[in-house]
Amino acid sequence: MTPFSTVLLLAVAALGQVNTDAFDVKQGAHVTGASATLDGFGPEGVIGGATTGEGNAGVTIFKDGGVNFVEFKTTAPVLVDGVDLYVRADDTTPMSPRSVDKFRFLADKDGDGTFEALLVDQASPINDGTSNKYRFNVVSAAAFRAEFISGRSAMGPRIIELDAAVAAGPAGAAGPAVVTIHDERIAAPIKSLADGKLVVGTDPERELAVDDVASVDLGNEPTLSAEWVGQDNHDLTQVGGAAGGNGIQDLHAKLHGLAAGKAIKQILVVALNPQVRGVWRLDTTRTPNWRLAIDRPSGATSADIYYENNGMDNFGFRHEVTITYDDGTTFKTHCEVTTHTSNELKIVAAPTADAPSGPPDVTIYGRDKTVLRGKLVELGEETLVLATRWGAELKLPTVALRGLAFEGVGSPTGRQQFEAKLAEPAAEDTAVVVGRDQAISQVTGTAHSLMAGKLGFTFEGQDRSINQARLVGLVFAAQPRKGSQAAPYQLVTLLSGDVLAGTWTSLNDAELTLDTTWGGKLALARATVGKIAFRNGKVAYLSDLEPETVEEVAYFGRLMNYRRDQALDGSPLKLANKPVAKGLAVHSRSVLTYALAGEYQSFKCLVGFDESARGRGRVVCRVLGDGKELFAESDLKATAEPKPIEVEIAGVKQLSLEVDFGAAEDTGDRVIWAEPRVFRADKK
Repeated sequence: MTPFSTVLLLAVAALGQVNTDAFDVKQGAHVTGASATLDGFGPEGVIGGATTGEGNAGVTIFKDGGVNFVEFKTTAPVLVDGVDLYVRADDTTPMSPRSVDKFRFLADKDGDGTFEALLVDQASPINDGTSNKYRFNVVSAAAFRAEFISGRSAMGPRIIELDAAVAAGPAGAAGPAVVTIHDERIAAPIKSLADGKLVVGTDPERELAVDDVASVDLGNEPTLSAEWVGQDNHDLTQVGGAAGGNGIQDLHAKLHGLAAGKAIKQILVVALNPQVRGVWRLDTTRTPNWRLAIDRPSGATSADIYYENNGMDNFGFRHEVTITYDDGTTFKTHCEVTTHTSNELKIVAAPTADAPSGPPDVTIYGRDKTVLRGKLVELGEETLVLATRWGAELKLPTVALRGLAFEGVGSPTGRQQFEAKLAEPAAEDTAVVVGRDQAISQVTGTAHSLMAGKLGFTFEGQDRSINQARLVGLVFAAQPRKGSQAAPYQLVTLLSGDVLAGTWTSLNDAELTLDTTWGGKLALARATVGKIAFRNGKVAYLSDLEPETVEEVAYFGRLMNYRRDQALDGSPLKLANKPVAKGLAVHSRSVLTYALAGEYQSFKCLVGFDESARGRGRVVCRVLGDGKELFAESDLKATAEPKPIEVEIAGVKQLSLEVDFGAAEDTGDRVIWAEPRVFRADKK
């Protein structure tokens, strides 16, 4: 009987362009250590190029028994979310029932030379001839280690190739960095903040005044994850690709760690059920797959997805989820189905009237751009107590809040009505409610306390109550608009997606401290913080300021109100097919006037058309300072490139942005003022 060896194919799954070899010659992945000499490569050689099934060519042979390993590095960090392990024999002669007893895959995430992140820990034997897929939360690293203990084979297992895909994205966009108000990007570790000075770990170190900083990225990235919910009385989908429900309760999962502000182009869900395969897509165009639905607040890092049961009980199986954003980047995760499912579970006529068993999950929206998610511990007439997802319990005055949304209540239509009311609140409090027939209604009056699952609410002079199980959201009454002037502040975005507004006071290796706008003092673990944006310092974005006056005139009676930091339809801003973080979306005719009190030196922006104009818009565009024309474009066309604007505004007290009807009446007149900002003069 001829002795045989096993061939171990280790394909490393990653994000983005799935056919790119991340660990081969192209990406400069070099072996840095191994428990045996690599055939064809020395310890400093390059992995890659060998083809499965070529016998001994270009493979690694390890001794039988003991811990065998390969360590390797890439020239730059890559995003990885899984490994595919395939074991088979070189020879067709059956000799051993297994080839690898144990397998581990590790990463050095912080670059300190220690493989501290254990990503895969397979303790049971891997049988000959089987394919094994291991998935884990996305990691970014440049150094990896594969470990395995060989089974009963004459020569030990062999590694042929290590493959991965590099995540798509702009070069140099990842990692810690500072962007100054003059658009200089400094890619380096953020060392500390104290006494208004930010220290950046360049060589040599640089010290920046916070007045000169536009944004800080600490280099921490959110992790995409999926959480199984079950069938909980939602009906947004049906069998096949048609839109709408069919009376059967949908499968429901929650997504966390979505990219803030990025639009989702496609979602793919695959049920790994050997009996009945299920595949669902957000966009089912030219596919036989079933349609899924998503409920995601605009640009949020969390979302709910709903999809029809595939005719089987999915309990105990895994559902893999792939997210593709509109910039082409792709990320994967999965969730385990932990409840039984059925395609005979019909929708209940109305939400249960029973009081919830515990504090409800809510999203809180502050008047200062704060966004917080967690458990609603208490809601009184003057204060709200929230247990956040990152471990803090916060007490906020209700006067500082715009509203709160209750998670898992109602349909996306209810969420849309809530968001519309949040953008334009009424003179009284507004409750967005699910009726017994599942229709959405709005009730205006005065909200009181939430007790025993019921919200006290005064409506038309009578004290009533609203069942919390039917409450989509609560929008507090509008407050008088403030002038254009505002004090400097920072927006701290956490990896959870929460946003906190306040004054950033310090930073060290362990934590960041923040004085919130509502009077609280917070110490946040550094590892939980993603980015910090600076507002109203030397630079102020007009989308962060309240216009002193707003003039909007409809051409044929259909008025479209301007929006801040989002498109007219509520989607993320894009100009020339690029995302825009800050901006104003308007429709002709529109004049927004800001009171600047003569405190600014210059105004900059880029003006062009939203993609929804589809090349049809033509407008007159002007910038005026105290009524004097500073910039004018008499025929700005949607077919033309966006126009850069930079004008001096020293001493200007009122700055106006005007978009008027053009040669094509108002057809397609959807204009974006991108990154509209005013600069204060440097202090002498």
